[in-house]
Amino acid sequence: MIYVSGDDYASLEFSNAHKDEQVSNFIETFFSEGETSIEYVFLGDNHDEVTVSIDCYDFGEIDPKFNSFVRNNVQDYDDSKHSNFYFEADTL
Repeated sequence: MIYVSGDDYASLEFSNAHKDEQVSNFIETFFSEGETSIEYVFLGDNHDEVTVSIDCYDFGEIDPKFNSFVRNNVQDYDDSKHSNFYFEADTL
């Protein structure tokens, strides 16, 4: 799982910049062996530089129903625009 956080709308801009990319591919491309945290800079929707912190966690297998429960009942929609989590099997 990756946890993406940053300034206003950072997570939303990150998912827009990597639309249709597998999270597993992002991890393979941008994380070195044993690395668990990176600062990632990319061009956002307005062609401005956006910097996000991305932490990579390994929790083992997580039931997709639990993920759905957290997203629908626990996670705050407005906060998820700034920080969000994505599972390795997810597509951005």
